[in-house]
Amino acid sequence: MEGERRAGTAAVAIDSQVRDRLMRTMASVKSEVRAVLRARIVLAAADGLTNGAIARELDVSVNTVRKWRRRFAPLGLRVVRRATSPAATT
Repeated sequence: MEGERRAGTAAVAIDSQVRDRLMRTMASVKSEVRAVLRARIVLAAADGLTNGAIARELDVSVNTVRKWRRRFAPLGLRVVRRATSPAATT
């Protein structure tokens, strides 16, 4: 993805195993559409793109990007494939 990087936007840190799992989620025809979107958001964030650049690239709101960037940090891959929001399960 081509896009902007801003010094104030921290990249999401992922290792090669997590990156591979996210790439497989994106490539699988069995993945839910929302899981693919979440994977794309996290990968773009890991590449250092700003929330605005990711939102434009994926045609979603900046708030959606912020939400998944924020949720990925504590939950990792579980949040990408989770069927419901964390708030709904607590």
